[in-house]
Amino acid sequence: MSLEKFPHFVHSKQQIINEFPEFIDKICQLWKTEFIPGKKGYPKKIKEEIESFFKPFAKSFSHLTIEQISQILINLLTLNSPEYAQHCQRTANLAYQLALNSGMFDSEDLTDIYYTGLLHDIGKMIIPRKILESKNGLSIEEKDILRLHTIMSFLILNIFPQTKRVAKLILFHHEREDGNGQFKVEKTNIDPKIWFIIIADYFDAMSSQRPYKKPLTAEKSLEEIIKDNGAVPKSTLNHMEFFLKKRNLI
Repeated sequence: MSLEKFPHFVHSKQQIINEFPEFIDKICQLWKTEFIPGKKGYPKKIKEEIESFFKPFAKSFSHLTIEQISQILINLLTLNSPEYAQHCQRTANLAYQLALNSGMFDSEDLTDIYYTGLLHDIGKMIIPRKILESKNGLSIEEKDILRLHTIMSFLILNIFPQTKRVAKLILFHHEREDGNGQFKVEKTNIDPKIWFIIIADYFDAMSSQRPYKKPLTAEKSLEEIIKDNGAVPKSTLNHMEFFLKKRNLI
């Protein structure tokens, strides 16, 4: 029999969990030693470490579905931040329901929306926990690191063939209709699917407990989004308002 069918070392789901803490320790050290506040981009050594850790697993997990890969990645995020893992699940469910009720998308698009929502903050698995759990505000350097979670999400998800398509969408989840988002992308260049992720993410952030704030009611959360003029298209706000009214939440 060919030895190719029986690799000397086969990565398992448990192995990626077991090896994750050491990987995170390395990443946190790189944030300390390699990150330069105010400089655009991210340390190349962090990208190299991400690829070194995830690429062998991507090869071993090539037979898995996007659902299975997503669950593994959410498990890793949970190790660093259970709160953000739960936030991702809520965002996915809400974005999917909003998009489904809109009648704008086919089943493939709806699947993309669900997994984009589920994985949109997956890059926070490699953001230092003390930043994610800060109750007293962040320094400029810490804010710069946190903003990079979109790119970290892309770097991780782009390694796995199953999540490459949603990786591209996730890069846009902090854009705005007025063009003043993270990467200053014009509205015409943003996939319509992403607005449902953006508003679901925004709403859940407002309506959920965070280390630095108390949760708002559904009504107050919607008011805050409406007041943030230029965040999302009016049509997307209308879908959210209709959804909340239908469920007697406002």
